[in-house]
Amino acid sequence: MNKKILIPLIALVSLIISLYPLTKSGFIAGHDSGYHATRTQLFQNAFKDGQFPVRWIEGPSPGQNHPLFQFYPPGFYYLSSFLTIYGALIVISLVGWLGMFLFIKKLTHSNLGALASATLFIFSPYHFSQLYVRAAYPELLATALIPWTFLGVLHSSPVFLAISISLMVFSHQPTLIMVSIPLVVWGLMYWKKSHLLVPPLVLGLSAWFILPLIFEQRFIRAGMLSSNYFDFHQHFATIRQLLYSPWGFGISVLGSNDGMSFQLGIINWLVVAIIGFFLIFPLYKGEPAVLGEKGYTKNLIFFLITLFFSLFFCTDLSLPSWERFSLLGFVQYPWRFLSIATFSTATLAGLLPYDNYKKYFYPLILLPILFNLKYIAPSTYLPKDYFNLNNQELLKNVPNGGVEIGYLPIWVTRFPPPPLTQPPYPTSSPFSTNFPTPTIIKTQTHYFPGWIAKIDGQTTIPAYNNPDGFMELAIPSGEHKIEFKFTSTPIRKFSDYLTLSSSLILVLSLFWSKYFGATLAAPKKSPRISKAKP
Repeated sequence: MNKKILIPLIALVSLIISLYPLTKSGFIAGHDSGYHATRTQLFQNAFKDGQFPVRWIEGPSPGQNHPLFQFYPPGFYYLSSFLTIYGALIVISLVGWLGMFLFIKKLTHSNLGALASATLFIFSPYHFSQLYVRAAYPELLATALIPWTFLGVLHSSPVFLAISISLMVFSHQPTLIMVSIPLVVWGLMYWKKSHLLVPPLVLGLSAWFILPLIFEQRFIRAGMLSSNYFDFHQHFATIRQLLYSPWGFGISVLGSNDGMSFQLGIINWLVVAIIGFFLIFPLYKGEPAVLGEKGYTKNLIFFLITLFFSLFFCTDLSLPSWERFSLLGFVQYPWRFLSIATFSTATLAGLLPYDNYKKYFYPLILLPILFNLKYIAPSTYLPKDYFNLNNQELLKNVPNGGVEIGYLPIWVTRFPPPPLTQPPYPTSSPFSTNFPTPTIIKTQTHYFPGWIAKIDGQTTIPAYNNPDGFMELAIPSGEHKIEFKFTSTPIRKFSDYLTLSSSLILVLSLFWSKYFGATLAAPKKSPRISKAKP
């Protein structure tokens, strides 16, 4: 069969098999399914109300609001808002498969190796844990971007790498933290002077998210994002669990009695064993390593080290490092390093000497599918409207209506708020008042920098000196028109303009290099010299 047809066919079949549960009726139940379903709807509402970029969400009930998407990466929600959640998951899986295929193709020039890597990447146990057990959709998106960042290092243009890293920045910060050290080392191995342009490009493209996160994080309870259940001390995997642990749909707990699996995967370990054989056996016989003949040894050793580096950080053997470097605390779950381990073993699968042993390695493409087929299933399905904002039972299904306490302003000292005694004054639309005496009105919206109020067009900053941190406004007697509005602070405006200008400069530079670069770089033709006829 023609390779141009075979490769897309294998990709299509792989994606159909791995995503088959999405074709069934109902909503897949997972640890975070309710959060993502609720937040997608709230994100859509904010976007329809004119927020761009979306930072603040209201609902699903009065008093349940916070600047979630100023600090929580919104990448998945931009995707799911336009494509639906299932549509986003299909795109993410395709991005992961294609990124892995192109990375190995660039590295080895082997279609067979690229197919093996791409298949193992999306048929590893941890991938199905993200998809069908944990419903960790933002993390799944960031994991799918990992091969694109490594491919970006090999790419001739720093723009490719900068865009890949920027997309990961606002997809899932813990994944970026975990992949940063291997990616930097990989960049040094394939160093180009153009890599010096990558940090400023990344800063410019992601400034709209990164700078407000850094400079306004002091206004939220960020410490709660790495404490209590999110404390990394409670979530180390054991070496035995990494080798094999039973599949389950429960949660991670302190100790080894977790309700979910932390296995790397039988086929992933098989790849490591085969790699070891091709490295060690020839050396035992006094011959050069088979893989060394292809020039892959450097890459192979790097990804072997990256694999065991990531597995090391999954276990409590790395506890001193976790306690020394506070940034690791925001990873929350040490076993999240399995995403790096999965990528490493998938890459190692592509570095096997396929051209020398094709008849032995063709079955390796099918093994991940056959061995992990049993993991392609959720625990159960919920009714389609189970997490609909109009569902009166929603608050029972999603704790706090999807509000993450760590993202609440620091002046909120109690949550959830007490039951309403009267209808709240709205902050989403203007309204009129007519009081006989000066009156203080109270909303059910938490104050956060950027909120302003207008009384008859005159701007003022609302008060919020109450246990709930709700905005209060002193209204003079008589008839007045009141309006609340969430606006940009100076750092947000600066960040938005920086990203906009960086994007425009990037587009113009790409346009210029495509249409004018070749002309400007073309060498001048030497003058034609005619030879004298004899």
